[in-house]
Amino acid sequence: MKLIFQTVIMTLLTVSAYAQDSGTQTAEYRYVNRNGGYYVAKQEKPSAAFQLRTNILTDLALSPSIGLECQTNTGWAWQFDYAGAWWNSDNRHRYWSDYGFHTELRYYLRHDNLDSPYRGHHLGAYGWVLTYDFEFGGKGWQCANLANTFGFGLSYGYSLPLSRRWGMDFTIGIGYLQSRYTEYYPMFGKYIRTDDKKFNWTGPSKAEVSLVYNLNILNSK
Repeated sequence: MKLIFQTVIMTLLTVSAYAQDSGTQTAEYRYVNRNGGYYVAKQEKPSAAFQLRTNILTDLALSPSIGLECQTNTGWAWQFDYAGAWWNSDNRHRYWSDYGFHTELRYYLRHDNLDSPYRGHHLGAYGWVLTYDFEFGGKGWQCANLANTFGFGLSYGYSLPLSRRWGMDFTIGIGYLQSRYTEYYPMFGKYIRTDDKKFNWTGPSKAEVSLVYNLNILNSK
């Protein structure tokens, strides 16, 4: 799990370095003056913008998260996130171990503002996979395979800029999730599997309150 975490971090850092030097394209904007006329100004703006983000909700649940969002000039954006934890105390039979991946394709309804192009309402479609092992001194629940816990659905959210670089993103999603997991108990110095179960759910399956940092801006003043 730690190797996966290190790989994700290195990948995000590599993309972040690229984001600082992304290519630009020229766009024209019309500015209205007080006499009722307008003038045309050309501005250079990157062809793509990148955001680093962390979901505060999973962070508070002791599963630190880090993600990257790639935004285009058309309003479309793609998001990829990783969250994971490996807290354990084997002699006390306490485990809080999980890791998973989340991706979302979203569209920002407002993406032409010169000061903060990606803000306001957005719609999206998402999917995620997860593996986990939870135990609190007795009975435990384990899903050892990423393919056995997954979810997908549609999302709605609102992005709020705090400054030119920092912002907050609030998102909820409704969809379907499924988890196949094993129940076990610690007995005689071993972990004894007692049952295999399956959980299905249709309804809210995504919640996000993310702190966002803009690595580069889609336009420049």
